[in-house]
Amino acid sequence: MDKNSTLTSIDNNDEYLKIAEKYLGNDKRLNLALTDGENWITENKDKKFDFIFADTWHGKYLLLDEAISMLNKGGIYVIDDMLPQPIGLKGIKRKQ
Repeated sequence: MDKNSTLTSIDNNDEYLKIAEKYLGNDKRLNLALTDGENWITENKDKKFDFIFADTWHGKYLLLDEAISMLNKGGIYVIDDMLPQPIGLKGIKRKQ
């Protein structure tokens, strides 16, 4: 990241955000948000990003189109944990 970049990390578990705060908290470019992914995407859908790493249902399966629309042109969208899950994807529908 250059000096003009920012990093926003969203989690609904304060323990994980405390780890980020411990190791990265002195960096003023860091924004930590303790909230649900759905709420954050809905409340910030007009923001644009060069890079999105989606590691939650919201932004990966749910609200996928909304998350992708938050990318700047030429931006990079990365997801992980795409192996079959024991709970399956029943009820997950993507807008056509």
